[in-house]
Amino acid sequence: MKWGRKEILYKQIKLLFNHIKKYSVFICICLILTIMVSVIQVWTADKLIPIIENALDGNKSKMIESMIYYLKLILGLIILTYLRNLIAYKLSSKCEKKLYSDAIQSLSKKGVAYFDNNDSGNIISILNNDTKKIKEFIGTDLIQIIYVPVLFLIILFYMLNVNKTLTIIVFALITLTNIFSFVKSSDLDDIALQVKTAEGDLNSFEKEILNDEYSIRITNASKFFNCKHKNLVGKLNEKEILFAKMSAIDYIPSLINEYVPLIIVIIFGSLFVAKGKLSIGQFTAYIQLMTYLCLPMSKYAEMIVDLRSTTASVIRYNNIFSFKDERADGYPLYINGNNQKDIPIVKFEHVTFSYNNKKNLLSDINFSVNKCEKIGIVGPTGCGKSTILKLIMGFYTNQSGKILFSGNDLSNINLESLREHISLVNQNKYIFPDTVAYNISSGRHRDYQEDEKGILKAANDAMISDYVLKKMNKGFNSILYQSGSNLSEGQKTRLALARAFYKNAALLILDEPTAALDEESEKQIMDTIFNNVNLTAIIVSHRVSTVKKCNRIIVLSSNGTIEEVGNYEQLVYDKGAFCKYYIS
Repeated sequence: MKWGRKEILYKQIKLLFNHIKKYSVFICICLILTIMVSVIQVWTADKLIPIIENALDGNKSKMIESMIYYLKLILGLIILTYLRNLIAYKLSSKCEKKLYSDAIQSLSKKGVAYFDNNDSGNIISILNNDTKKIKEFIGTDLIQIIYVPVLFLIILFYMLNVNKTLTIIVFALITLTNIFSFVKSSDLDDIALQVKTAEGDLNSFEKEILNDEYSIRITNASKFFNCKHKNLVGKLNEKEILFAKMSAIDYIPSLINEYVPLIIVIIFGSLFVAKGKLSIGQFTAYIQLMTYLCLPMSKYAEMIVDLRSTTASVIRYNNIFSFKDERADGYPLYINGNNQKDIPIVKFEHVTFSYNNKKNLLSDINFSVNKCEKIGIVGPTGCGKSTILKLIMGFYTNQSGKILFSGNDLSNINLESLREHISLVNQNKYIFPDTVAYNISSGRHRDYQEDEKGILKAANDAMISDYVLKKMNKGFNSILYQSGSNLSEGQKTRLALARAFYKNAALLILDEPTAALDEESEKQIMDTIFNNVNLTAIIVSHRVSTVKKCNRIIVLSSNGTIEEVGNYEQLVYDKGAFCKYYIS
């Protein structure tokens, strides 16, 4: 089924409302106050008639009485307008908070596949720019979009009872201009979405530049990146100019609605007064009502244009929720060391995997990791080494075959429970902007004093305790900066290893763990891993020295199959694929 523009708009607004329906009471109050404001505005115009007519008749007492009544209505109008705007502001603030919270909560449930397919800069753009755009729309334009038609209908009903001819002339013009504006602005949907996408691309690129400034400078690539940034800015400006050009046409009805209806009322109203078909009081009331209506009606076309832009933000926001969440089902995993000694920690049985159902990256993979074994995985770039680790951690689901963790089918295990039994140190070592102790304790909010023995042991094993205690002012309570900018790459690696050691999980996964370390530091850390006879580990590395002491080394081919398996001595003796890749 192909969705039309109206169906898409309705669907997106419905999806958005699901996030803010808990604030339905606020929305209803705003609507009620909007209707009350509209009624009182017409009422105040109506009460101008007796004031003017009593003044013309010289009846001062009734004129003063009418003026007092009129002032009471104005006071009521001010109070109700203030309350409506105050509630609308609170509503928009609450909605922004809810939208942001829902998006963050949804992102936390997404699998790695979502982040592999969606750039982080675009996600940040949605969280910051699009949620703000939606908030502004809810707080201002949404109320106006409801208020103007309500006011339009009430004034129309009132004026028809006073003078049908003048009313039909004025309202026919206003209706036609707004129909034109609404129909013409429908062409802006695609352009608005293109503008938002271009903004996301620019934000993503700027984030990339800021995160890798060192590499850009060392490779003298500044000119290239400046040129690319200029092109992205140019592309965004091009889309914004196109949007502005198309929007400018839609502002023509705004100008017509702002001036022409009032001019028509003044000209034709004067003629009707001269012919006795309209009293001076009614004529004044007409002008008052036109001042109430013309300005908001002139802005109405602009709000429709803004609605198109907001629709693009709503579509981008809703796309977060359209992507399937990582599964949360499955039973908790319990590992009993005494009763499960002979059961492999990890076992792959004829596992095949491909990204997006394209060419197989892994084909018919079979291996097992027994308790207390250290298994190395090597192979050429792109052969699927890191993909095997992602499958073990449940980040992706294999197309065929079976993965067992401690004898349990991984597809039946709760993923959060599974990851409690896995420690990971990969090439992207995240550092929390908090204390060293907090970082080592895996964000478990433990101060150094709370578990001094455990934190110190993990730091000693990772060979970072001397640096922390001797070089950092507050030792393990020292604060680390965002992304660990006050640590070297080697220190970040050691800290990540300390975090893994502290967790003491059933399986330790190391993905290029010592890439940032010198040979001596690598030897000392790997000796710590291999000397721990109770530790079960899977180690992926391009360095032979890192996997040399492994019980078994799995050699992957470039087409994602296992070429050979054995310990270092066996593989060297066989002079097969391992020697081809690593032994010159």
